[in-house]
Amino acid sequence: MKDFYNKWYVVISMVLVGVGGFILGGLFVHSFSTPLQKAATVHLQPLPVEQPIDAQRVYASKRGKRYYPWWCDAGSTIAEENIVWFETPELAQAAGYSIAKGCQ
Repeated sequence: MKDFYNKWYVVISMVLVGVGGFILGGLFVHSFSTPLQKAATVHLQPLPVEQPIDAQRVYASKRGKRYYPWWCDAGSTIAEENIVWFETPELAQAAGYSIAKGCQ
């Protein structure tokens, strides 16, 4: 009977050491990532330098049907060569675009 408990003690100890090592490894990696590395994982598309930031300004895809305010990152996957800029949302609506649902 004593041999039975010794085997379970070893098995449980090994499982706890493995889980603890996994958790500590995750904490170790997370603690060394800088804010710049964390920001690099977010794929936001920066505004072109020649385009001034205006509160009314919106952009859209040449191939799409939705427009996005400059602050909305829902359209961040649009390729730069496909972006169309509008001075106001009304101009985008007149061109046949409607606002994206995530940017309202």
